[in-house]
Amino acid sequence: MKVAVVSAAALPSPAPTYGGLESIAAYVAEALAADHEVTLFAARGSRTTKASLVETVPPEYEPAPGWPIEGKAWNLMSPLLPAFDVVFDMSHAFHAYRLKLAHPEVHVVKVFHDLYPARTPPPPGSYDVLAGVSKFHARYLEGHWGVPVTHLYNGIPTDALTYSAEKEDYLLYLSRLDSGKGAHVFLDIVEQTGWSRAILAGEDDPRHGINEHYRRGILYRAQQLGVDYRGQVSNDEKLELLAHAKAVVVPLADPYREVFGIWIIEALASGTPVFTLDKGACQELVTRTTGGVADTARNLAEGIRRFRAGEFEFDPYECRAQARKFDIRTTATAYADLATSLTR
Repeated sequence: MKVAVVSAAALPSPAPTYGGLESIAAYVAEALAADHEVTLFAARGSRTTKASLVETVPPEYEPAPGWPIEGKAWNLMSPLLPAFDVVFDMSHAFHAYRLKLAHPEVHVVKVFHDLYPARTPPPPGSYDVLAGVSKFHARYLEGHWGVPVTHLYNGIPTDALTYSAEKEDYLLYLSRLDSGKGAHVFLDIVEQTGWSRAILAGEDDPRHGINEHYRRGILYRAQQLGVDYRGQVSNDEKLELLAHAKAVVVPLADPYREVFGIWIIEALASGTPVFTLDKGACQELVTRTTGGVADTARNLAEGIRRFRAGEFEFDPYECRAQARKFDIRTTATAYADLATSLTR
């Protein structure tokens, strides 16, 4: 079976540092290539080892309406896509609907990675399947659009994460530095729990959509609280931080909802428990034996305080086992099964 995986154009695939969608596209393409003829269509600078690669445009973060950079990428790849049996389109925009309308024999699966992808669903007949990246995401899109949406869980190569049963006494925030991901809530929790050591790291480049005013406010408050602000870290440093943290905090803030939560799975794969809020797909990833899911920020802080006091603990091996449920091999099987069902 000939399969095309279309990534976004904001970053190379996989992303060199932070970039969930671009990395997932590369992981899926590589895993599917073990049994199928797969081509990854992605921005320049992308890399593959098993799948074929077609590089389109220089990577550019341009979230204007319709993602114009992805339109340019589409113009380059569109002449090649009719040769494929199945196209998994993971880009922010959805140009592949044109492919389906012009070539009905090609099966098009649109995998959404954004919480608010569009006000209206793609036109009827322009796709075979619409998919979110979690059960929550699929239900949200169905309710928003009134059309059927399935789910294809994201997956990561869990073996690539550094596992450690030995933990140091620090709380960790490791994600994009934006209000929805809750960096400010993390600082509130550090202050409320009196945790003596905390590290705040992640994507903080204004060129990638980070609000500079918010970033400066977080940096100032982190300094006031004695929180170690790292900003963007290398992949090696990221692996070490995740492996040795006492816990990772995912303190999402309204109105944001996590459609999946790659950083949750990365933490669990490192043997590190996760404390988060019940906003989006978090309940699908974190169990009572691998962390805590609270209904409010106050209760989240209280759970972390009790954890610090030693009222309960978590088995790093069980955290790792939970993460393996979302390994890329499991994800690739779901993608392959869907593709097979479409081409029968």
